[in-house]
Amino acid sequence: MESSCLAASENDIALVTLEEYDVSLRARTERVNTWCRQLGKRNVCLVSIHTNAAGNGKQWMNARGWTCYFCLRQLIAFSLLSPL
Repeated sequence: MESSCLAASENDIALVTLEEYDVSLRARTERVNTWCRQLGKRNVCLVSIHTNAAGNGKQWMNARGWTCYFCLRQLIAFSLLSPL
């Protein structure tokens, strides 16, 4: 699952979710926060790749498209990672 570019870098790569079922946002956030406490938040870069979905609790709806959000800190982090 790791890109060859990242795998060839000197950075450690870890998946937040290894499960094949939906893991709550709270659980995923706690996992990343644990890494930040252990490694220092300046040493952790979270890349979240996902698509949007929609449902009514009983069935999936026809969600389409995707969304990308970023902020200045993320943009700076991206520019630091771009040489990888």
